[in-house]
Amino acid sequence: MIPKILMTIGDPGGIGPEVLFKALANLPKQLPFIPIIIGSKSVFEHPTLNKYISSINPITIDAASRDSLKHLNENQVYMYHTYDLDNPFTYGKPDAISGLASFHYLEVATTLLASGIGDALVTAPISKTSFNLAKIPFTGHTEWL
Repeated sequence: MIPKILMTIGDPGGIGPEVLFKALANLPKQLPFIPIIIGSKSVFEHPTLNKYISSINPITIDAASRDSLKHLNENQVYMYHTYDLDNPFTYGKPDAISGLASFHYLEVATTLLASGIGDALVTAPISKTSFNLAKIPFTGHTEWL
């Protein structure tokens, strides 16, 4: 059985989404795993990231359809929308909203992992400044995990 890799987008206002989407865009079409990107629709649809998103041709699944994550196709990228951000949100600047969102993505990912929906977790960069502005009591995702 092919593994499902959960991937958080990191801080939506930082470099996390771009790093993750660029990496996925440069992978071969035949993937040895099923990528499930955990984030927000407004990030997935942001014009700055659109050139990377369009090249990976993802399928978006809303959190309300969580059971859909149990039955995924190989060689397809999935985006799991779990958190509503204001659209347009602030891109390129740390803030409390991005800190809360990036922390929420981690919580969702670890819950999915614990429930057996994913086999491994990859985390994109978060902003420690955004975590601090959101008053999250951890200096980063590594400390929380």
